[in-house]
Amino acid sequence: IEKKRQILDSAIELFSTVGYQQTSIQDITKHAGISTGTFYLYYKSKVEIFRSIALEGLSILTEHSKKAVKQSPDNIQEQLIALARVFYQFYQSYYGYYKIFTFIQFNRKEYFQDQTIMEEVYERMKDTLNILEKVIERGMKEKVIQSNNSMQTALLLWGMMDGIFQQKIRISNLEIDIPIDDLIREAVQVIFNGIFKTKISKNH
Repeated sequence: IEKKRQILDSAIELFSTVGYQQTSIQDITKHAGISTGTFYLYYKSKVEIFRSIALEGLSILTEHSKKAVKQSPDNIQEQLIALARVFYQFYQSYYGYYKIFTFIQFNRKEYFQDQTIMEEVYERMKDTLNILEKVIERGMKEKVIQSNNSMQTALLLWGMMDGIFQQKIRISNLEIDIPIDDLIREAVQVIFNGIFKTKISKNH
């Protein structure tokens, strides 16, 4: 188990820093300080270990998300804020997984000869997103969120959170000190109220 963990941790670091294409099995084994034969005791290929890492990361994010919703107040806005905090904490604490998810989201399927091996990863990503979508659906039923499409709104909020995390790095470099919690609350507030006092015409 210890050697398997060494292999996984080395692969996470290399995939997230060097890149999937640029990382070979030999690179992983050298980084982990094990033989190539030992690698094949646990994994058949590079894509298989990539799949294992992605599923492990998604399991962590999914469990933390479920826990956040369960433990937050029975309030849609607070639950969305709690989920956004989970995403940010994941971004901070599990950055290697986050980088790998970014790779997956760019949908570079051509990197994988066996397309079926990644299907479970894509389905698990949907499961994670569905936690956010269910909160939004409840908000729509309770008339506190105005949306015609819960998944579309979930994707919008997910994308906003991702952008906020990147922006947090940029403003830190500019020595602008804005707490991440303030940025998260503002983003959720925009989702709730919008930034315009009047509706935007569909013709514009």
